[in-house]
Amino acid sequence: MNEDKFFKILLAAIRLNGITIIYTSLDTHQKLFARAWKLLTKTDRQKQLPVLVPSPFTGRFAEWDRALIQNQWGGMTLVVGPYMNYVRITLSEDQALRILNELTPELRRPFHRAACVF
Repeated sequence: MNEDKFFKILLAAIRLNGITIIYTSLDTHQKLFARAWKLLTKTDRQKQLPVLVPSPFTGRFAEWDRALIQNQWGGMTLVVGPYMNYVRITLSEDQALRILNELTPELRRPFHRAACVF
């Protein structure tokens, strides 16, 4: 699974969990993503997840920041504020369901669990 698909699936799972805003001030989104990533990698027995490594200096996942910003063009997110105080998930529940229904139940389950972190 490539990074783009991975982040779309995660955002869809977060949206279906009722979350429409991801707060980014004080790197809240990074801390939550790190917890979600840990849950996902524990259950990735088939090694289908992309390789994501936090910065050894800051602990931040640059790919997560990039995904939140880049998915604006795909209509999934909306970055609010000049300093990115929060990101709104603009994906509808129907769109999120379609994305997740492309996965097998075994692959979908860990994403639902990881979304609960948010």
